[in-house]
Amino acid sequence: MKAILTILFLTGIFSPPALAKSDFQLACSDETPTLGVVIREVPEDQTVVTELFAFQGMKVTYPSLANFPSYLRFEWPRQNCQKFEAYAMKCEHTSEIQTIEGHRVQALSMESFNKIEQRDGQQVLLRKTLLRLNVDGVTHEIHGEFSELQCSDSGVFRSEPEST
Repeated sequence: MKAILTILFLTGIFSPPALAKSDFQLACSDETPTLGVVIREVPEDQTVVTELFAFQGMKVTYPSLANFPSYLRFEWPRQNCQKFEAYAMKCEHTSEIQTIEGHRVQALSMESFNKIEQRDGQQVLLRKTLLRLNVDGVTHEIHGEFSELQCSDSGVFRSEPEST
């Protein structure tokens, strides 16, 4: 995981100057890790960017989708997005159509929200994400569910704890 994060920093995807001025930043990755999601505002461009990272291999099969690259990026004009509470945002009214691996892909909407669920008799705060994509005329959904500890508001993924 650390090697992947180092590569992302070196390639400029997560360069700190680009993130320093963002009002909304959320970066979550699951435990394996297999999926990472970054949602951030870019005030100077008046956009909201959503990025998906698949950490295993160069390609990934997203649920119900054909083989897609390990990195996907979509953006919306800021006026098409609405912020709610902390870490909760919704963008609608589609992003631009992209050609990805020979498929016509358009992000229809993106949501991030908080949900409290009961697990093992305890209340757990979850950060959930939902990205709706139109791929060659068919709508697909990519869901992310992360514990509060799997997310960061710094725009970068949390480091794995050091083993002792």
